[in-house]
Amino acid sequence: MRRYNYTEVTDMSANRDHYTRHGLHMNGKGKDWLARRTVDTINKLFVNQELAPITLEWEESSEKRDQPKTIGHKESNSGIEQQEVRTSSRIQKQPRKMDTFLWSTR
Repeated sequence: MRRYNYTEVTDMSANRDHYTRHGLHMNGKGKDWLARRTVDTINKLFVNQELAPITLEWEESSEKRDQPKTIGHKESNSGIEQQEVRTSSRIQKQPRKMDTFLWSTR
């Protein structure tokens, strides 16, 4: 009866005590029984489940391998020089100040 791998069919209870007097709905005892049955089914999914780690091969490009590792420095023929510091020319807005603890916006 399994149509999909990710579904599970649960047989319902035929016990009269699990249904209301007219038999159309489950009462509290029946809902508890169905909840326990569902929890047992979910717990079976996680018991003894062996997860294989996802392994990725490490690959460095040939360009990165051939370059020397320098951080924050430029190499030249005369030695190591400091890189120039870059600054922004953008006008920076001042942060808003709170008038009170309720912070009124004007």
